[in-house]
Amino acid sequence: MSDTYGRKPFMLLSTVGLGLGFTITLLSRRVWPLLLAAAVDGSSSCMYSIAQACVTDCVGRGDKLSEALGLFQGLAIGMAFTIGMPIGGVLAVKKGPRFSVCVSVALCALNALLTGLVMPESLHRARRKPAVDFTMANPVGALRLLSRSPISLGISICYCLHWIANAGLQINFFNYTEKKLSWTPAQSGGGLALMGILVAVAPKLIIPRFGLRRALPLCLAVYAAAQLLIGAAPAGSGTAWVYTGLALSAVGSVAFPTTLALLNQQVGEDEGGAIQGAADTVKTFTTVCANPLMAACFGYFISAKAPKGLMGGSYYVGGGVAALAALVALVTITRYGHLADDEKPAAPAAAAVPPPHAPPEPAVELRVEPRQEPRDEAPPAPSAVFAEPLSSELRSTETEQ
Repeated sequence: MSDTYGRKPFMLLSTVGLGLGFTITLLSRRVWPLLLAAAVDGSSSCMYSIAQACVTDCVGRGDKLSEALGLFQGLAIGMAFTIGMPIGGVLAVKKGPRFSVCVSVALCALNALLTGLVMPESLHRARRKPAVDFTMANPVGALRLLSRSPISLGISICYCLHWIANAGLQINFFNYTEKKLSWTPAQSGGGLALMGILVAVAPKLIIPRFGLRRALPLCLAVYAAAQLLIGAAPAGSGTAWVYTGLALSAVGSVAFPTTLALLNQQVGEDEGGAIQGAADTVKTFTTVCANPLMAACFGYFISAKAPKGLMGGSYYVGGGVAALAALVALVTITRYGHLADDEKPAAPAAAAVPPPHAPPEPAVELRVEPRQEPRDEAPPAPSAVFAEPLSSELRSTETEQ
């Protein structure tokens, strides 16, 4: 719908919905209002995908889009872990959990004011769709959009597998580092915050060098190696292993914006919001299903039933899933890479230079003829002047007779 009505109204809707959900949470005294607050928040939650569509509107397509999306995602993750979580924890401890929720309501109100009064609309009217296609405005329609072409389908599968592997990294990281390395939540949160900052920097180093099509399988392979490295960290002394794995995970996370940039190339300019929403649908469904599965996987490998020495087995599973995603990406790009328009900036027009073997063109010599004075000529005889008209009149008279 944002492709038709613009990005700004839906960003405002998402902000107001989040604030309303926090308000219901703040006033709740029972369980069912908490469920209602979650439903209100979830039914209006579209900020992330709409914001990515705004980035697409402002940057365009090609390598620059992947870099910009990587910067956006890195800042979003980094700010959440470095500012949001610590402040929320401190406020909850010092003032109580309801006070932290009250601060969240105030921040949502401020965000709504900034969105409504300050933020400009990024999607020009000339680039909007004429009407909403309600056959695509649902999860099934989103999946149809992602399977429109072979390369879109293959890249979407990579995106889904990558989020499964990423779910294992994020949902188990605090428990894994606490149990294996005796880390505190502050240390674990700091490690993820560092990863978020690196995610913002890595695309500018990777994409210009390798391009979109080569960067996708490469980054997925690096992500798989990072998962294996974190899982193999020695108990008690594996801090360096984990930090190295997080740094490599940041490099591997470049595959997220790269995937979105490649998907954006497969649709028209008036479908940028639709493709971002479709990708966000895949992410949401994958996260909902993968989080409990990867948590159960971690629980198994730390239980007495699991083989000894495999406490990091859930990260081995995540590494295997990421390796499968890299294989799918490699096959898709190799077979259907010609469909991915890896846009490059147009080279400046070079001056026309004649080939070295061509003979030089002769120089044009300009000559100025001397001015000639008009000669005095005798006027023509009258008989010569009127001879032709007279003969014409005689011929016409004879024809009439």
